[in-house]
Amino acid sequence: EDGLSNAAMLGAVVVAAVARRRLRSVLAQETVAAVAGLAPALVALRGSQAAVWHAVEHKSIAAYEQGGAAELVNAADHAKEHQRCGSNLVLPLVVTSAVANTVVRVALGRRSMLARVLAATLSVGVAVEIFAFAGRSPRHPVSRAVHAVGHVIQTGFVTREPGADDLAVGRTAMETLLQAEGVS
Repeated sequence: EDGLSNAAMLGAVVVAAVARRRLRSVLAQETVAAVAGLAPALVALRGSQAAVWHAVEHKSIAAYEQGGAAELVNAADHAKEHQRCGSNLVLPLVVTSAVANTVVRVALGRRSMLARVLAATLSVGVAVEIFAFAGRSPRHPVSRAVHAVGHVIQTGFVTREPGADDLAVGRTAMETLLQAEGVS
């Protein structure tokens, strides 16, 4: 998309390759690769219009959850970060992916593509369960860690404060959606 995003992609590949050659621990290699793999998406989103629309979505949903359709006019008063944002999946995905890839590499080496696919599928499933648990039990230490990392990602990279025009579009979209769903 742009030079900075391309540099982030190249940098992530280089960091992961260097980690795999220099670090002895397979778990450390996989963790560095997983974290480095986030960089291109975070760089591409930070400052983009998508980050503004993401914040509009969060504010609109929070307004609706707080006071129904009537509260949509006050969406600007709500936080641009949201507890159920997909950003809260990042920590569980990094951890479960690193662990699953480590188990497969240690047990089978890099030869078994089927085992790697199964491990990836299992790691996504476990990450989603951790995300769901964090939503149900927000005071649990694991949940607080999940939400803290998600909040940092949302605040610093994937949401940006929208303007009044952006919020007006969001309000219209929410009202149209609610009307289509038959919600008054």
